[in-house]
Formats: sequence, structure tokens, C-alpha cells
Amino acid sequence: MKEHKRRQEKRQAAAGETTYVQMIITRGTWRGAGRLLQVDPKEAEERIAKLKPLHGNEGE
Repeated sequence: MKEHKRRQEKRQAAAGETTYVQMIITRGTWRGAGRLLQVDPKEAEERIAKLKPLHGNEGE
């Protein structure tokens, strides 16, 4: 995944706007750290469509 290498842009979320973020876990000397990176909405929706629920048929 190259998402973590993209240029970082600081943006404010607007009311009613959907923003997709991806959590990246980075390794450190003593502990890992997480970073949230904004993802392109089309790319995020494609990835979300591939996800499977963890718990059976909830919501059906």
C-alpha cells in the first residue's frame, strides 16, 4: 500500500461531508504508533465493499 507515502494535506471536515481515513501502524523502538491518513473516497468505497462482517448475519 502506498497510502502512507502520499503527500499529507491538512483539511478541515465540513458539516455533512463524509471523510474516509485509514489507520497505519508504524513500528517504533519501544512501541508502535498509529497514524490516520485521509483516503480518496472512491478508493475507500471500493475497499469497504470488499469487507466481510465479523459476526454472522447481523443487520439482515
